[in-house]
Amino acid sequence: MTASQTTMDKLYGMRMSVMAQAYRDQEESQGVAEMTFDERFAMIVDAEWDARRINRRTRLLRQAGFSDPEANIADVRYDADRKLDRTKLIELSNCTWIRGHRNVVITGASGAGKSWIACALGVAACNAFFSVRYEQFVGCFSH
Repeated sequence: MTASQTTMDKLYGMRMSVMAQAYRDQEESQGVAEMTFDERFAMIVDAEWDARRINRRTRLLRQAGFSDPEANIADVRYDADRKLDRTKLIELSNCTWIRGHRNVVITGASGAGKSWIACALGVAACNAFFSVRYEQFVGCFSH
């Protein structure tokens, strides 16, 4: 067994499969010989880092239980009759209210899009790697 195979086996054993695959890809690549150790290692670590962040975001979105996990603040329609404050929604999507340990209450008429805006804010929070749980108002009383 070669040293590189032993290293890959150890990476798989430590559940660093993306890092192992990036190492394998480098071993099979032509242009890697000109790169320094630091450059090669940085590429391998970046691959693992990126994969873990993507997996974490995916897990957070799934666990949140959004009724619309594709909701995005960028897609909000700011029609005059909706009376939405664009500045406030963008500010809320930056998640500073979460970091400041604040709450948000969304009010409006039936069918105004309150749930969708809540999902969009929740998705923004998941994108910032906050844990989120989406609940309808009625569900708040059963927990």
